[in-house]
Amino acid sequence: MSKYEVNTILSMWAQDKLTVEQAVGQILQHLQALLGRVGQVEKQVEQMRRQEERGTAVSATAKTNLAQETAAAPQTQAEERTEPVVESAALEAEANDPPDLPISEASDVPLVPPDEEKADMGELENGQGVEDADYR
Repeated sequence: MSKYEVNTILSMWAQDKLTVEQAVGQILQHLQALLGRVGQVEKQVEQMRRQEERGTAVSATAKTNLAQETAAAPQTQAEERTEPVVESAALEAEANDPPDLPISEASDVPLVPPDEEKADMGELENGQGVEDADYR
């Protein structure tokens, strides 16, 4: 899963186009795909190790090819599996909403309404600071 895909999912969640469960679900799907691929590679490595122990030669080329495949495959498979999920959510969001802000601008949008922000910063509704309030 690329940084762009993660940012897209998080941006859609921040704009209330995905629930937390949906965003986490999409990320978990990516992780499960990667774990599945790691399991396949581990099996291949174990088979090669057994072949070497039995004395059947495993060429250096086969080892190199496996190493290259291992490095490239998880990203490729994750991208293949994630594109439809991210695209379908994005298409649905576009159909229901006006054009989205670019991710860089969307991250500047406050997630806390201004009134709550003031309360969090220690300012009461009457303009007094929390430290100035009379708590009798």
